[in-house]
Amino acid sequence: MSRAADAAARRYSSVHVRTPHAARTPYPPSRAMSGVEAGDLFAPPGGWRVRILDLSGGAEDNIVEEIGGFATLMQANAFARSYVRDSVERCREAGLNSARAVLDAWFAFGEDAEVVDAGEAGWRSGTELADFADRPASAADRDWRALDPRRDGPSDADE
Repeated sequence: MSRAADAAARRYSSVHVRTPHAARTPYPPSRAMSGVEAGDLFAPPGGWRVRILDLSGGAEDNIVEEIGGFATLMQANAFARSYVRDSVERCREAGLNSARAVLDAWFAFGEDAEVVDAGEAGWRSGTELADFADRPASAADRDWRALDPRRDGPSDADE
């Protein structure tokens, strides 16, 4: 992953990742993450996957695609968040002024993202959607392409 992607993932993690319930549970930290073992924070075989969902209902089961190859859960969460942030902004660009109108447009035409098999440790759009609609995003907040593992392509070692 590129330096820009790593920096964006670190910026996201320092602000937006919820701390597991380890402080309130008698379980060791690896069991406090609702199904995600501590060792699994680093990629499962094939890497973490982010599922893109079409809210307009145009795709079968609303699934547009799954993007794999994220080395860490932090990177997959940052990508999902940026992807949804960009989708909300594309709905705002339709000339909608109120947060409610932006949300209505997003639920009708937008795209959601979820980290596959991440459980409670995975980012969820519902936790930040109202804030996204209230406040326009910066270009950096929307730049999911910098976090996309497909943009790097195969390495020279893979050829």
